[in-house]
Amino acid sequence: MAWTTPRTWVSGELVTAAIGNTHWRDQFNVLATVEEWIPVYGKSGAFPYVTARGATFVLASLSSAEQATFILVISDDFGSVTQMTVLVIPDSNETIQWDQRTTYFAPGELVTQNTEEDLNETASATTDVGLELDVSAAFTSVAAGDYVGFEFESNTTIIRPAGIKFVWAY
Repeated sequence: MAWTTPRTWVSGELVTAAIGNTHWRDQFNVLATVEEWIPVYGKSGAFPYVTARGATFVLASLSSAEQATFILVISDDFGSVTQMTVLVIPDSNETIQWDQRTTYFAPGELVTQNTEEDLNETASATTDVGLELDVSAAFTSVAAGDYVGFEFESNTTIIRPAGIKFVWAY
């Protein structure tokens, strides 16, 4: 949902449900969404800078069975996940495959209190074209105040993740 240019009201105008929903409800919903970027924290093996068509990004270049790690803290006023995607910059035209695992806990809980995983996810990729991979299924039960470790594992020759786009609502 995107911000809509505010309406110029006319004196005596009848406000319908559609107008009110567009200019009040939808605008408040946009304001009630937070977007965060979480860069790759580390990976198994070396941590390279990768150049994709002249643009330099910090990417974890993952061979098959290697993992990139992301660490995040869920805000105390978190309500629900709206979008959770990993941005990758593919090195070839292919179908990429990955596994995703999440471990999370609240203060006072065991660090292995909660785990989620999705295996053998796939997407079609084009060389050097940024691709957002939906990983929200590995975050279905996170709650406000949780500490989260997320592991993104390649099942393909090479996957190059840059970070997570995390959009959430209050």
